[in-house]
Amino acid sequence: NVLFKFTTVPFERAIKFHRWAGRIAVFFVVVHGGFEASVLGIREMVKFERAAWGFGNAFGTMAGFSSVALAIFAMSHVRRVNYDFFVNFHRILAGFVYIA
Repeated sequence: NVLFKFTTVPFERAIKFHRWAGRIAVFFVVVHGGFEASVLGIREMVKFERAAWGFGNAFGTMAGFSSVALAIFAMSHVRRVNYDFFVNFHRILAGFVYIA
C-alpha cells in the first residue's frame, strides 16, 4: 500500500489504530444521534426537507445507522466467518457514511 510506504507505519499498528479510531467515531456518532433524537424527536430525525443549510436530518440518520452496521460487521467473530464479505461491505458502508 502506498500509504504504508510513505508513513513507514507497520501494517499491524495501522490496523490497530484504524479499529480504535472507528470505535471512537461510532461511539460519538451514537451519542450525537441520541442527543439529537432526544432534543428534536424521532420524527424530525427522519425528515427530509430541502433548506438553505442542507437537507434535514435524514442523511445524518442514514449515516448513523450505516456507522453502527459497519461496527457490527467489523466485530471479530463476524469478520472471521466471511472476510471477503466483510471487506466489500466495509467499503460500501464506509463510502455511504462519507457521502451521507
